[in-house]
Amino acid sequence: VLNTAVAFGASQALPRGTTYLPDDRHFAVQKESVSILGYTQRTEAYARLGTAAGREQALREIGRLAADAGGDPRVLSAGAGLFLRHGEEERALGVPRRARGAVPRRVGPRVTAATALFRINRLSEAEQVANEGLEAHPEHPDLLLIQGWLHGRAGRIAEAQASFEAVLAQHADSFDARLGLAQVLDASGRLEEAAAAYGELTAQFPDR
Repeated sequence: VLNTAVAFGASQALPRGTTYLPDDRHFAVQKESVSILGYTQRTEAYARLGTAAGREQALREIGRLAADAGGDPRVLSAGAGLFLRHGEEERALGVPRRARGAVPRRVGPRVTAATALFRINRLSEAEQVANEGLEAHPEHPDLLLIQGWLHGRAGRIAEAQASFEAVLAQHADSFDARLGLAQVLDASGRLEEAAAAYGELTAQFPDR
C-alpha cells in the first residue's frame, strides 16, 4: 500500500496531465507586436539545443514575453506556463499573480499557480488556489487533476478518486488521471485492481 503522504504525484514532474495548461498556451495573440506563438516557438527552439546556453536563452525569451505583456492576462498566462514547462516554478508564480489580479475569474493563471505550488510542495497554498479556481470553473480538468493529487497527498483517498474520475469523465485517455486512479486503488489496498490499472497504463503509454 502506498504511503499517500509522499507517493501521490511523486513520480510526476507536474502533475503532467496538463495537456490543457494553460488554457491559452497555443493562442497566437497579437498585442502591441507581442506574439505568444512566436515567443513560444523561439523558447522551444532554444530549449531543444539541450545546452546550458540554450536553456538560458529560452528563459530569457520567456522573461521578455512576460515583460512585454503590457498587462494582457493572456500573454501573462502564457509566459507563466512557459516558465512552468521549463522547471522555473518560482518565476512562474510571480506571473500568474499579476494575471489573476487582472482577471479574477480567469482559469489559466490559477492552473499554472496551483501546479507550480504543488511541484514545490507548498500544498496548502496549492489547494487554496485550486479551490478558488474550481469555485468559478467546477469542471475544469486541470484543476480537478491537481485537486486529485492534493487529496491523494493528504490521504483523502475517496476524494482523490472522485477528482480523478471527474477528469476521466471528460478525458478518458488522460494518463495522469488514470495513473492517479491506479494509485488510489493501490493506496486502498485493492492491489489486484491496481496492478491491472498499472498494466493498462504501461501498455497504452509505453513511453511514459
